Amino acid sequence: MSTEFEESVLSDLEEPPKAGAEAAPSTTLAKGERSLAWSSAASAREFLEQLAPTRRRGTLVRLWNSRRGDIYLAIAVLLVAGVIRWTLWSNHSVSATAGPTPGAVDHHRTAAETDLSWFDRMLISLGLAEPPSPPEYKGNPETQVWVDLQTALYYCPGADLYGKTAKGKFTSQRDAQLDQFEPASRKSCD
Repeated sequence: MSTEFEESVLSDLEEPPKAGAEAAPSTTLAKGERSLAWSSAASAREFLEQLAPTRRRGTLVRLWNSRRGDIYLAIAVLLVAGVIRWTLWSNHSVSATAGPTPGAVDHHRTAAETDLSWFDRMLISLGLAEPPSPPEYKGNPETQVWVDLQTALYYCPGADLYGKTAKGKFTSQRDAQLDQFEPASRKSCD
């Protein structure tokens, strides 16, 4: 089942072209005039590539083979952006330990927390930073209290020991707190 074309090619392969004037400048083929004078390996390769069936790859396959790394990089960037968006705008806890429920977090929001920068709020929502403690109520700073100098406690008006301890003095609640005195009833005076 050999054709005239295949026989012509095989005979040309068996007999290399001769040097000098005796060499035929070209050999004709059955279908179309093609030059078979192989003066180098490159010309032989060109000839054999012409014989090989040509397969055209699709555009997407060529793009995939030439830009595969760029495509993987773009997919990775999109995944990272999606994860960051999910962690910032979701109510899911990111920390490894069991944190407070979303309702408990809303309960502790204060005016100081709303004054935080967006970066600080992001760190708190990711669990990488602790929210600032809510401001402690320190009572009316102008209330007159009785400071006991021996126990380092102060008493609010109306308390049993108000003005009755041996070593003590009257002062404002603000001054007593600045001097590190603690309220005797464990809560500030109003």
